[in-house]
Amino acid sequence: MSDTTYRPEIDGLRALAVSAVLANHFFAASFPNGYLGVDVFFVISGFVITASLQSRSRDQGVLDFLLTFSIRRIKRLVPALAVCIMVTSVLICMVNPNATKYLIMGIWSLFGLGNIYLWREANDYFGESAELNPFTHTWSLGVEEQFYFIYPLLFWIAVTLLTNRAAVVGLAGLVLASALAWGVMQAQDPLTAFYIVLFRFWQIGLGALAWVVQDRWTPRQTWATGCKWAVLLAVTGVLIVPVTAPLASATPAVVLGTAVFLMLTRSSYRPVAVLMWRPVQYTGRISYSLYLWHWPVAVLLKWTFKLTPVTSAVGILVSLILAYLSYRFVEKPLRHARWAGRQGYELLVGVTGMVAVAGLLVVNGEYLRHSLFLGASPGLVAQGIETLADPYKSDGGAVWSGDDCVLSSNDQVGKQIEAAACTIGLPLDKSQRRVLVIGNSYAAALVAAFDLEVAADDPATSFVLVSSWATPMVPEVTERNRWSQANDDYLNRVVPAMISELSPGDRVLIASDLEGLSPSGFDPILDRTFGELDTGLRRLSSELAARGVDLSLIGPLPFAREASCDPASAIPQWYAPNGGPCRYYTREETLLRMSRATAFLDGLSKEGVLQVVDVFDVFCPAEICSYLRPDGVVLYRDVWSHPSVEAAQLMRPHIGDWLRASTSTR
Repeated sequence: MSDTTYRPEIDGLRALAVSAVLANHFFAASFPNGYLGVDVFFVISGFVITASLQSRSRDQGVLDFLLTFSIRRIKRLVPALAVCIMVTSVLICMVNPNATKYLIMGIWSLFGLGNIYLWREANDYFGESAELNPFTHTWSLGVEEQFYFIYPLLFWIAVTLLTNRAAVVGLAGLVLASALAWGVMQAQDPLTAFYIVLFRFWQIGLGALAWVVQDRWTPRQTWATGCKWAVLLAVTGVLIVPVTAPLASATPAVVLGTAVFLMLTRSSYRPVAVLMWRPVQYTGRISYSLYLWHWPVAVLLKWTFKLTPVTSAVGILVSLILAYLSYRFVEKPLRHARWAGRQGYELLVGVTGMVAVAGLLVVNGEYLRHSLFLGASPGLVAQGIETLADPYKSDGGAVWSGDDCVLSSNDQVGKQIEAAACTIGLPLDKSQRRVLVIGNSYAAALVAAFDLEVAADDPATSFVLVSSWATPMVPEVTERNRWSQANDDYLNRVVPAMISELSPGDRVLIASDLEGLSPSGFDPILDRTFGELDTGLRRLSSELAARGVDLSLIGPLPFAREASCDPASAIPQWYAPNGGPCRYYTREETLLRMSRATAFLDGLSKEGVLQVVDVFDVFCPAEICSYLRPDGVVLYRDVWSHPSVEAAQLMRPHIGDWLRASTSTR
């Protein structure tokens, strides 16, 4: 019989892991590598699950084996998770009236898919900031639960059908393949390597191999004790060193160190004394509940009092209290309780409970979140990303039909877009000049900027605006995303068709988010992007010039998307006396960072390739480029930095000046 005796050192190791994670989330600058505590948890999970499966794998059919395992996992994980998600979903709605996406992720997290949700959102043009999502930390639970979905069946097959040697070799092969895949993917697609279980399998699988090794190998006790101390100090050093360690080397070091430590944790070995202290042991026992609660506490502090040394210390204390309550009254009693008379019914009770909690989150998101909000509304004409395709009626009589003028998904490839339905200002039959506005969702947000008053001495102008979400400015830019098919259709069919209707004297104005041209760090493809953009803009300008049409482009704006700000957080709230979670750049920092992009555009302007419409001062009229102007206007309608209707209206004089200037130079 395998040794499944309780090993208190493992709880001590859990305490180290969760402490590192808390230190990173509350004091990130001082503990930049603390997030690697999650990797320690992964290795421990593989070790403990293998021990548990081994003790229950004898004389069981595959269905009974998997059913027993599933019920134990649901009892272990779901009750505390469900309570945390329910309470957090209410609290986050109290400080954020637009928390729907958070609640959606809460539902995904209930079913072990939090990592998939974040992976999809992180690759999403409209991806929410993970730092302000109170359920971001559940990504690791998703990885583990997906591992639990795969591994028990593989284990049963190995134990039942294979020899011990073949089973170990097979597991080692899977671990090695996953580790190599992680190394390759880490360089090519770090988000996928981070979130997807196939590229994390090696970490949990190495814990399983550690259990196999310790079950079959007995080194000398003095050597084992010394080695445990050495690897524990090494792992701890990586976790707490105040200098950011390279991910490609720090992760394997922590994972391998943890695996070696676990190989030497047989109950007959002398334990590492520090891991046996009562406070350390108890922290390890409540580590699951502590992990669940600490991140919502940290996020709620960001939304209210912000994370400072004092509030962070209070946040850790609150997290410990909530973890104790969760462990004492939810996790521990329900884990050992009998939920129903039969195992199948216990599983049904667990799944029903998960569905019920998901239903409560749906009700919250659909009906309750606005009534739960404790703050004041920013009072915008249109708020939220869902308003980007709302119809707009101009003072001049034209109606921009909204959704009829945009490609918002690949399913809309081939959609017919009519210029007459996408007009702003004067209807086409009453105008003397047409301006075609093209671009991504940023263009759709600026509809109100083109509803101009017609001066007596100006040609009567109609603006035709068509957009495609996340589209590059020109087809030459090889930028792929989940809208790529729609973008290709837009750039190669919709835009050329609209251009074919232009006459000499008309204009084309590109209105796109240019933030990608000024990344916050090194971007290995930035030179290529500038080269492709240069080629594409010159080609487009030349084609338009042959028709007597000029090309212009709205210049870059502040990096508001990086502010992780919501309109409700931009205005003062009683629960956020020091401001919400918004993080802003100064005007000087912003201009310095975008200097390469502005120099590039200025060069094209001097060559006569295009004109730049500079509206930067509208969006950054003060020393700090924030969501809120000194005159009280909220500049953006959502967390993704789409300009508000009010901000678009402030652009009208600049658009009018550009039209008059371009007319006078003809």
